[in-house]
Amino acid sequence: GLAMLAVGMVASFLTTNLTVAFVFGVALNAPLALLTSWEWGFAVNLIDFKRGVISVSGIVFFLARLGVAAQRRRAVTGRAGMLDEIGRALTTFEAGGSGQVVAHGEIWSATGTEPIAEGDQVKVVGVNGLTLTVRRLASVLQGGDK
Repeated sequence: GLAMLAVGMVASFLTTNLTVAFVFGVALNAPLALLTSWEWGFAVNLIDFKRGVISVSGIVFFLARLGVAAQRRRAVTGRAGMLDEIGRALTTFEAGGSGQVVAHGEIWSATGTEPIAEGDQVKVVGVNGLTLTVRRLASVLQGGDK
């Protein structure tokens, strides 16, 4: 057991990337776990290790990768999920006025800093309670967010 731990530590010193260190550790420890022809029966003592720890650690490794990937995804709910959404104006409203837009499959009250006509595509640039702040998509594409 101590030999395998030492080999795993050597693998971790070879790189700063945890995934690569894990693969190196598995590759360097595989002969100790899988060879059965040693005189002193080291592999026989590792049958439980081969069946349990290696398979469980593989499952935990891939579940951890899925967890990290899920944390890196963009939010789809709440305030953060509404920002940068594309919608469509249901009513016409003047600069500084308010109206209604449909965004994210729902009808919202909205305010705009520029005139927006019914049917214009809009981009959500802010959320204040249940009111969205929107800009016409054409002006966002031409001049960027200000």
